[in-house]
Amino acid sequence: MKKILFKKIVFFLSQDGGSVIILTAFLMIVVLGFAGLAVDIGVWYSQKRTLQMAADAGATGGSFALAKTGSSTLTSYVQHDLAKNGCTSATSYCNAIIHSPPTSGPKTGDTRSVEVILSTPAQLYFSNLFLGTTPIITARAVAGQTVASNCLLSLGTTGAGLTVKGTSNITSPSCGIQVNSSANNAITTTGGGFITAHPINVVGGVSGIGTSETPHTGVGLASDPLSGFNITAPSGCNQTNYTVNGTTTTANPGVYCGGITTKSNARLTLNSGVYYLVSQGGKAGNFTIGGQSTVTSGSGGVTIVLTDKAGGTKYGIVSVGGGATLNLTALTTGTTAGLIFYGDRHSSGLTQSFQGGSNQHLNGILYFPTSSVDYAGNQATTPNPCFQIIALSISTTGNSQFAQGCPLPTGSFGLFQ
Repeated sequence: MKKILFKKIVFFLSQDGGSVIILTAFLMIVVLGFAGLAVDIGVWYSQKRTLQMAADAGATGGSFALAKTGSSTLTSYVQHDLAKNGCTSATSYCNAIIHSPPTSGPKTGDTRSVEVILSTPAQLYFSNLFLGTTPIITARAVAGQTVASNCLLSLGTTGAGLTVKGTSNITSPSCGIQVNSSANNAITTTGGGFITAHPINVVGGVSGIGTSETPHTGVGLASDPLSGFNITAPSGCNQTNYTVNGTTTTANPGVYCGGITTKSNARLTLNSGVYYLVSQGGKAGNFTIGGQSTVTSGSGGVTIVLTDKAGGTKYGIVSVGGGATLNLTALTTGTTAGLIFYGDRHSSGLTQSFQGGSNQHLNGILYFPTSSVDYAGNQATTPNPCFQIIALSISTTGNSQFAQGCPLPTGSFGLFQ
C-alpha cells in the first residue's frame, strides 16, 4: 500500500511540477511579506515613542509659556521644545497642531493647559509592497499647571483641615477645594457658613457646613504641588529690624533681618521684587502690619519669603491686624512668580494671621505647607483676579473669595496624557 501511495505522489510531482513551483514561490512571497511587515511595525513603534516624547516636551514648554510670559509666546515656546526633540519646520516630520485651551479630553476648555498633536507618515521598507496608502502615526500630549484646580488646599492629614467660622461664606466658583485630613470634621463650621466651589474633595468627612454641591468624601490624598520648590535667603542683611512708624515710605527688595513692622497709620510701599525675612539676634523675621496701617506692592508685584539664613531655625510669622490695609500682588515673572507669601517648609507649629478683612486684597498664592492660615475674608463683590491658599490647615472669617489664574513658580507644572 505504501509503495502504491509513493508512486502516486511521484507521478503527481512529475506531472504538475510547474504548478508546485509557482505555488511555492507565491507562498514565499507571502511569508517574506509578513516578515517585512513585522520589521516595519517595529520601526513604527519606535517612531511613535519618538513622536510622543516630542509632544510631551512641546506641551510642557507651552504650559511654561502660559504661566510665565503669556499666550503671545505660546507657539514659539512649543516650537522651540519640538525642535529640541527633532521636530523642525525644515521637514514635514511632526506636522504640529497646537491648541490652548485643549479641544478634547478632560482638559477641554482649560485656558491654563496646552494641547500638542503631532503626526508623521510611517516609514515603509517592506510593507509598501502590500499597502495601498501610507499609515499616519500620531501622538498627543496635554500639559498644564497642577495647582490650578484647587484654590484652597489643606495638606494636613489630621484634625480640622478647613474651618469656616461664624456665618461666613467661601466663594470659589472657578476652582475647587481639597482637604487631606481624614477626620470626620475635616471640613467644618462654627456657625452656619456656606461653601460655593467645584469640586469639593475631602479625605475624611464634612460637619455642619452648607455647600453648593455634595462634597466628595473618602477621596485620595492630594500632593503638595510645590513640594520640590525651595527658597534660600541670600547671606547678609540689607535691613535690620525694619520698622515704619506713622510715616509714608518705600522699601526695596532684599534681606530683612528681624523682619518688617509697620505701626498704626504707617504707609509702606514695597517695590517689585523678593523680600527675605530672616531672624536677627534671636528675633524671628516676622511680617507685622499694625491696625490702620497700609502696605501695598509696587508695579510688578512682590514675593515675601519667611525663612532663615543657612542653618537657622527661627522662622517668622505673618500678623496683619484688624483694620489694616494690605494690597499685594505676586510677581508675574521669575522663579517665585505667583507667590505672594512663602513659608519655609522646615518650620512647624506656626499660625499665619491675615485679619485685614475688607481692606485686604491679595492677588496670588499664600503658600504655608507647614503652617496654619487664619484668614479674615475680603468683602469685595467680585473675586480677586487670582487668590489661592496652600497650607497645613485653613480657617476663614468673613466672606472669603478665591479665584484661579495665578502664574506658578518654576517647577510646578504637571503633564497630563
